[in-house]
Amino acid sequence: MLKPLTNRVLLKREKLKSTLIIPEDAVKRNARCRGDCIAVGPDTREGIAVGKTYVWGAHAGAWIDEQGRQSTEGEFFITNDDDLLCEVA
Repeated sequence: MLKPLTNRVLLKREKLKSTLIIPEDAVKRNARCRGDCIAVGPDTREGIAVGKTYVWGAHAGAWIDEQGRQSTEGEFFITNDDDLLCEVA
C-alpha cells in the first residue's frame, strides 16, 4: 500500500475512453495530467480529498508503479498538493 508523506497527494491515472489506436510512444509523450485522488499525506491542505478528480501540471511529480518505483508506465502519480491546478467538477 502506498501512503503519501507530508503534503503529497497520490493519484490514479485516468483511463482513456477511446476507440482510437494510439502508438505507445505518443501515449508516453502526451500522458494525461488528470486522475482520481486515492490518498493524501497528513499535511495536505484543506479541501483536497480522496475520491475527487484533479488536473496537475505536465512537469510536476512522478509516475510510479504499485511498488512505489518510478516508472513512465506507472499507474499512479505522486505530487505536492501545490502542483494540483484544479479540481474537476
